[in-house]
Amino acid sequence: TSSDTVAVGALADLSIAKTSVGPVVAGADARYELVVRNLGPSVSRGPISVTDTLPAGTTLSSASGTGWVCTPGAGTVTCVRAADLAAGAVAPVLTVLVSVPPSATGTIDNTARVTATTPDPNPGNDTDTDSSILGAEADLAIVKSHTGSAVAGADLTWTLVVRNDGPSGNAGSCSTC
Repeated sequence: TSSDTVAVGALADLSIAKTSVGPVVAGADARYELVVRNLGPSVSRGPISVTDTLPAGTTLSSASGTGWVCTPGAGTVTCVRAADLAAGAVAPVLTVLVSVPPSATGTIDNTARVTATTPDPNPGNDTDTDSSILGAEADLAIVKSHTGSAVAGADLTWTLVVRNDGPSGNAGSCSTC
């Protein structure tokens, strides 16, 4: 007879996908969904951590997901799931809301990374970035009023007051006001 002792190891290829849900608008909350998958071949032992690095100039509004415990940090939010994740399984979706300043313009990049205790044979899919072009939504309002009485043949002064009820700043200008 012959015997051979083999140490059995575990490998779990975790991946993360991060997407913005709906438009990303200056002056409003941007909503992101983060999906963690275990591509196998082994069970990924808990805890599993997701760290979301918030875009520059933004602030965290909230972060949550069933079975996840989320803790804000300086420019980040870290969410930890204590439970194991079976091979081929998808963890409950994480939802992160980020407050975008009203004056923000251009593109906003938001990056998230997943880590776990079980070794990952493919670290190339452990990070994902969502790049969104910021939109603007300015709700402009105008109020027109006058002072005094209207008298035929006399001047009447009108006052026009324009305001922006947001959420975004208004980049336009008034050349004839």
